[in-house]
Amino acid sequence: MATLTAQFDFIKPLDLYKREKPYRLFLGKPEGTPGYNPTNVQYDRESDIPIHDIRGKESEFTLEKNGFEYIQHDQTFTGFDDHERIVSEYLPETRLERQNHTLVSAAEIERPGFMLAPAAFVHADFSLRKRVRQFLPDEADELLKGRVQIVNVNMDRLIAVDQVYRHFVGDVYYAPYDPSYKWYFQSQMRPDEAVIFKSWDTAPGSSARVCLHSSSALPPQALPEKYEPRMSIECRTLVFSNE
Repeated sequence: MATLTAQFDFIKPLDLYKREKPYRLFLGKPEGTPGYNPTNVQYDRESDIPIHDIRGKESEFTLEKNGFEYIQHDQTFTGFDDHERIVSEYLPETRLERQNHTLVSAAEIERPGFMLAPAAFVHADFSLRKRVRQFLPDEADELLKGRVQIVNVNMDRLIAVDQVYRHFVGDVYYAPYDPSYKWYFQSQMRPDEAVIFKSWDTAPGSSARVCLHSSSALPPQALPEKYEPRMSIECRTLVFSNE
């Protein structure tokens, strides 16, 4: 398994967070508001972190054991500039086939036409209960009685950060640096390949309740001779079961 090195940003565990919850505001700067601060989050940047290329060894990693899994995804959809087509055509193609589970795919496009750069900090997406109530308000109480996964924890290691939008306030869990974490990637991913990973799992006995993730620039020696800028799309699936 080839190994490269990369750098990641981790949340700095400030004493401030003992009396003030960390937050990020996605509201735009309110006019006439002096001292507006869109975030109180600070980062530690760690370099030379080993990342392992799993190309050729994909079958050794599974969602239940490792919290992530690489799969074949032979989709034919091309209309990614059309929000309505993404919801009506692409999301059904992303349904995960798992036995004894109820699967609900959700199109969460905060602002159509607004592109986000890859998140360059280590995190796990979204507080589970708030998302279930956001997407499925009528069924939430009953669904939350069973096992729930968000497929896109040792809570003592993670720090909840408020993500404040105009229409929703949720948590994203940021990770302080821990040298025991192991990092993996798949080199030269193709359009017919996809990665699925857990954002959250309520099962207490699960060996992988959450999958921390981040983007990072590859070192020059790992880049192909020819490459072009690309965009990717991320879909979240809520998985409900009676386990």
